[in-house]
Amino acid sequence: RDKLTNDKNNNEEINSVKGAEARERLFSSKFSLEKLMKEAISALSDFSGYTTLCIVNGNLFHSGISKLLDHVEFKDLEKLHKLLFVLEDIHMMSKIFSKAKGESDVYIFIGEELGIESMKEAAVAFSRIRIHGIEDAYICVVGPARMTYSKVLPALKYIEKNLYDATKGI
Repeated sequence: RDKLTNDKNNNEEINSVKGAEARERLFSSKFSLEKLMKEAISALSDFSGYTTLCIVNGNLFHSGISKLLDHVEFKDLEKLHKLLFVLEDIHMMSKIFSKAKGESDVYIFIGEELGIESMKEAAVAFSRIRIHGIEDAYICVVGPARMTYSKVLPALKYIEKNLYDATKGI
């Protein structure tokens, strides 16, 4: 797993044009927390190709939910329904985020590590987001355990850094 979070192994970079556009949208949204979070998870979903969500100030935001259907692991409607139930439950997602120990840029929990039966074929990669005056804020990517980590991790780090940069002077 250490290889998954090592920048040298994550050679896939954010397209410079798309990255600049996302950065501009984040900076232009910095005075509305809701708009900022929606822009952030939308960009993260576009960059990663997976479902994204964030929790900030007791609010849960989602993007790319339909992307779950692109993966064979989530085509069974009963399994998908149970997974969606978890993704819509702020308390269950907060429980996953609370598993993060120590200081790391990105945390990854795969399958059974998530501790939720309906997520045993899923993975969650997430970061704490640093926004002035807000504690316990997270942004994450949800996909199959076999998700393309070399694409997900740089995208997650890019969005987290730009969220911080956009809000550090507020």
